[in-house]
Amino acid sequence: MPDNPLDNQLTYLKGVGPQRAEALKKELDINTWGDLLEYFPFRYIDRSHVSTLAHFDTNAQYVVFKGVIRNMQTVATSKFSQRLTAEFHDGTGVMELCWFQGVNWIKQSIKPGTEYLVMGKPTIYGNMLQL
Repeated sequence: MPDNPLDNQLTYLKGVGPQRAEALKKELDINTWGDLLEYFPFRYIDRSHVSTLAHFDTNAQYVVFKGVIRNMQTVATSKFSQRLTAEFHDGTGVMELCWFQGVNWIKQSIKPGTEYLVMGKPTIYGNMLQL
């Protein structure tokens, strides 16, 4: 081991195994503890502020909503693909949620009538707010 702990390889850091260390090296060029401490994220997303559908910052890159998912349905978009849509109610309005990937997993994971937090950049599609 090096004299300076910051020169230690990431594999010696608890919770970082060989696979994760290799991914950090390959994707972010992080090789040592020091590299990890000097790596700063390029953006910060504040997920602590929950907005309502009636009042949210339309200029924000990401918005968090808390509400109930209802009326889920699968729509075939082509012979081999599908999308999943659902209504999202938060007490102040309704928004459509739309998934294009992982449709079967999402259908099994989400329970209609249950309260969820959703996050993203809302857009208007077909006169309806959509995420």
